[in-house]
Amino acid sequence: MTKLNCCGYKCYDDFTNSPFVKRNSEYPKQCCSKDSNSRCGKQEAMNKKMEGCFHVLLNENIPISGALLFLIGILQIVALFGSLKVYRCLRRLPDLPDPF
Repeated sequence: MTKLNCCGYKCYDDFTNSPFVKRNSEYPKQCCSKDSNSRCGKQEAMNKKMEGCFHVLLNENIPISGALLFLIGILQIVALFGSLKVYRCLRRLPDLPDPF
């Protein structure tokens, strides 16, 4: 959550009934601010409106992953045509005698 600058899976509300909040009576610091001295209660977390980590990961990584998958798909298609071309060339060769 610290690296991605996000809070919870969907939002701060993921922590509402968690053991962390019940034990500490506050939300994780990442849900409110980077200032480690301030208290992070439900109202502060709600006002900060931090985005959930799932949305952050999705928004940041989908374009990169999509482009990479597209390039891998193109590479596989090129390899398929290359292997078909080699197969056709090998079919035209006369049968070689078995060396054993």
